[in-house]
Amino acid sequence: ADLSKLTTLRNLYLNENDFSGTIAADLLELTALERLILDENEISGTIAADLSELTALRVLALAATEISGTIAADLSKLTALQSLILNSNDFSGTIPADLSELTALRVLYLDENDFSGTIAADLSKLTTLRNLYLNENDFSGTELTAFERLYVWHAAPKESFVLIFAPWLLLHLECSTRPRWTLEQ
Repeated sequence: ADLSKLTTLRNLYLNENDFSGTIAADLLELTALERLILDENEISGTIAADLSELTALRVLALAATEISGTIAADLSKLTALQSLILNSNDFSGTIPADLSELTALRVLYLDENDFSGTIAADLSKLTTLRNLYLNENDFSGTELTAFERLYVWHAAPKESFVLIFAPWLLLHLECSTRPRWTLEQ
C-alpha cells in the first residue's frame, strides 16, 4: 500500500508485526503524523535523519527493533516531540547533546542499548522531562543533580558507575544487575 497518500493521518500504530527492512520512505510524506509506533518489528539500519521532517510528531516509538548506529542529531528538530522511545535496540556511541533542544520531551527511553560515555549535562535543560530510562548501557561517571524535575529514573548499568543525585529527587532505581552504587551528597 502507498502510505504517502494518507497525508492527514495523525496516528500510525504498526507495532508487534513482522515487518522487516528499513523504515519506509513513504512515512516521510506523512507530515501531519503525531504518533509513529513501530515497536517490536525487525526494522534494521539506522534512524534516518529524514525523520526530522515529521515536525508534528509527538511520539516516536521504535523499541525492540534491530535499529543500530547512533541517534541522528537531526532528531532535535522534532520540537513537538513528547516521547522518544528507543529502548531495546543496538544504538551505540554517546547520547547527543542536541536532544536537549527537544523542549517538550517528557519521556526518554534509551535503556537496553550500547550507549557509552557520560550522560550529556545539556539533557538537564529538558525541564519537562519526567521519565528517563538509561539502564543496561555502558555509561561512566555521571552528575545528575541538575535533573531537578525528574520523576522516574532507571539507571541500572551493565557495570558500576558513580551517580550523584540531588536530594529532592524521587528515584526509582532498578538494580537488576546488582551494580556497586556510590552515592554522594
